Amino acid sequence: MNIESKLLEKNDLLQENQLLEKFHVEELEKRYEFKWVDQVKTGLTMMVLAHQ
Repeated sequence: MNIESKLLEKNDLLQENQLLEKFHVEELEKRYEFKWVDQVKTGLTMMVLAHQ
């Protein structure tokens, strides 16, 4: 394997790792956002029930 093909392979691996990292970060952000929305819904439901 020559130097150029090794560099291309390493570049491909780097790009793949960056995409995986971005995907994982986006998934964590979604989980956080959904958890926050669920907490707000729960809080609003409790407020409505308390005022009935």
